[in-house]
Amino acid sequence: MKLSKTRVVIALAILVVSTSGCSLVNRIRAKNQLNEAARAYHDGHFEEAEQYSRRALELDPNSKTAPLFIARTIHAQYKPGVQAPENIAKANEAIQAYQLVLQRDPKSDEAYKAIAYLYGATKDDEKLRSWISSCRFFSSVFSSPEYLRMVSAKSVKS
Repeated sequence: MKLSKTRVVIALAILVVSTSGCSLVNRIRAKNQLNEAARAYHDGHFEEAEQYSRRALELDPNSKTAPLFIARTIHAQYKPGVQAPENIAKANEAIQAYQLVLQRDPKSDEAYKAIAYLYGATKDDEKLRSWISSCRFFSSVFSSPEYLRMVSAKSVKS
């Protein structure tokens, strides 16, 4: 009986080590994919960088970095000032990707700013106003002592 309990304990130990090892291997692979994404992004190959970033997220679904990389690479494919429907669609895709970033990390100032930028760049003033008025990030900026001093200094000069 002791022998079978020992075998069960050994089998469980092997199972625990092997499953934790898989997640470690996947995290390492995901990091490699993100490194490739950064390289492609730096070289201006934004679609390729997006694919590397998506693969990294598949390998490590808990990654905080991969969703932000995805959003950035989509954002980089948007061409400011071009009002072609496919370009506006790319901006909207980037907005959705940044919103996914905010679901994982509600404190991501980069995502808040990027969404505001994209709404402004696509001349979607209604969504921009709505976004700014509903966002924690912008309400904290507009109520900060620095902003209030700046606004009051400008109004005194006028």
